[in-house]
Amino acid sequence: MGLDIIIVGGGMAGSTLALGLAQAGHRATIYEREEVRMSEGLVAVPEFGDVGGGARPTIYNPSSYDVFAVVLLTTKKMNPTGIMITANGLQVFKTFGVLDAIRRQGQSANRNSYMNRIDGTPITCFKMAADDEYVCIMRSTLHKILNEAASALGVRFVCGKRLESFTQTTASETQNASVTVQFADGTSATGDLLIAADGIRSKTRELLFPGANDKPIYTGLRGFLGITRLEDGDPWLTKSSISFYMDTSNRTSVNMMSVGNNLISWNVADHQEEPAEVDSWVPYADFPREAERLAALLESWNAPKDISKIIGNAHRISPITVYDRKSIESWTVGRVTLIGDAAHGMPPHLGQGTSMALEDVGVLVDLLGRFPDDPDRCLRVYEKIRIPRTTKIAEQTRQMGASQYTKSNMQRFVGELGLKFFGWLVSTFDFRVYAYDYAVEVEKQLKIDAASPAASAK
Repeated sequence: MGLDIIIVGGGMAGSTLALGLAQAGHRATIYEREEVRMSEGLVAVPEFGDVGGGARPTIYNPSSYDVFAVVLLTTKKMNPTGIMITANGLQVFKTFGVLDAIRRQGQSANRNSYMNRIDGTPITCFKMAADDEYVCIMRSTLHKILNEAASALGVRFVCGKRLESFTQTTASETQNASVTVQFADGTSATGDLLIAADGIRSKTRELLFPGANDKPIYTGLRGFLGITRLEDGDPWLTKSSISFYMDTSNRTSVNMMSVGNNLISWNVADHQEEPAEVDSWVPYADFPREAERLAALLESWNAPKDISKIIGNAHRISPITVYDRKSIESWTVGRVTLIGDAAHGMPPHLGQGTSMALEDVGVLVDLLGRFPDDPDRCLRVYEKIRIPRTTKIAEQTRQMGASQYTKSNMQRFVGELGLKFFGWLVSTFDFRVYAYDYAVEVEKQLKIDAASPAASAK
């Protein structure tokens, strides 16, 4: 019969989760806090182009006033940047039937990844294994693919819904367990499950564990994301899918990523004091002036001139402020659980934030597909599989971030030597960096639980 599932947050994790749940026979509704504009019964959703001027509205005719199926690209999600999805995350898209569309509209990594000093001096090259694929794509493009597929299956998107609180009822002889969510506008929604995909500043997590003193942690990393369209024949289009440039002593870096359609997504990062106001992801109105400033900054860092030129020709730029979240021992209380950034902090140093969220989605959808009549069991097994995995990867990510910044030439030498060895290992032995199969892990955990019924109930 399927469950009624409330998803709070319409980002990448929420949209992918809704798609998978709909395919598994459940009724999923995404509640997104961003607003849309309505006029004469039509909905105008601000939709970002990959390049060019400001947001342009896409008009839809909803079936009802506040609940409609729509390609949702909200203001905060419409950031001007690409995203890298590694093989462990792509497996989820393959299972959900959207991988071919993602490959067509993105850039499959059929070239090497390079790591360099900030001046372009090579450190190492990673030649990825043939079955260790990753794809780089514009976030807005990926989001559109996911939401169109989910919408076609009847997933509902409800905008302007800021979560205020929730209450739970336990199962009894006369009723099933349920969750009721209250929104800031005075409306509410009730379902069998509440799955929170509301990001690093998760309101749901705050309400779920009120005494945990668990706030987002500023990493010290601030920077800028941008996108530049290159002309046909530009050498950068055949260079590499991803290139990294680092100055470990001054804690600065530049990353360049080809995302298909002649687009280069890039980020420029350094370490600064935490800003008084967090303005992450909101594009600059005067981006030509900001592009000129960043190009001059890179020249002062002695970065390669072709990189400075690409950034100076940017079509869109947004500032970012990177936060982490400490690992916690539980994500679930009753019929409410967390997913993606809401569940686990994941700094960007290993490029695993999105893929960890996708693994979460894959495991949870798999379990709810197997045991639709026992969601409590699904949430227990979900935690057993995902919490150890994400805690381990988050810690590795933090260690990687710390190792990228050095105080002496000797530390830099040792760090670069480690990178060279890892690059040699990957290239020589066809080593799979991202070898993780979420479906296999589900089978393993279910076998463990079957062998120990008492443990499986915990």
